[in-house]
Amino acid sequence: MSNLPKWSMEFVRFLSVTPQFSFTGNILDVYPVDLDGIITTLRLKDYIRTILVREGYDIILTFEPFVGFSHMHGDPDTIHAVLGDVLSAEKTEPPSLERTIEIIRKSVENRTAYSAIILNQVSRPWDEFVSSDTFLYHLFSLCQDAEPRLLAGSSYPRFNLIIWIHSRDAPLPSWYIHDNTKFREIIVPKPNFHSRRVLLESLTKTCHYLSL
Repeated sequence: MSNLPKWSMEFVRFLSVTPQFSFTGNILDVYPVDLDGIITTLRLKDYIRTILVREGYDIILTFEPFVGFSHMHGDPDTIHAVLGDVLSAEKTEPPSLERTIEIIRKSVENRTAYSAIILNQVSRPWDEFVSSDTFLYHLFSLCQDAEPRLLAGSSYPRFNLIIWIHSRDAPLPSWYIHDNTKFREIIVPKPNFHSRRVLLESLTKTCHYLSL
């Protein structure tokens, strides 16, 4: 992807270096992206998905409190082969803590496809997954044990990812991130002049076409 902002380029550069990322800062905004020559805006989790797809990731899921896992990208048969029935249409509630950890572990450790799970606002204190250290401990362990893999069709090794999206008032605990060389925090800034100009030009063109 060309003309990415600096914080997005930082993410891309570290895909082969870091197995876990956190995005904080201006996370509730929308972000311009070029899709087949058309500038559109996406929520942060969808913006990250677009980057990962272009970087060759085959499976992308999101996990949210009270919702559970949701499909963002990937062939359902491949997802089922790697993660089991995580996307079963018959599910009526989010999976248990134990089942959630199992699914994330399978995603990180699989050697079939490059995968990423986006944890959206899971770090808030009221959420059951961080009310105890169990969830964080298991994900910290996965972070330390993670290794980049070179799968068929890839030109360079990369990690299966865990990506946190959280607000600054709900940070991850210091023991999780302090001196953790396998964890990278990316602070999303407010749009700069270039981003605003690109978006404005796109909106202007759209309004012009609609008026014809």
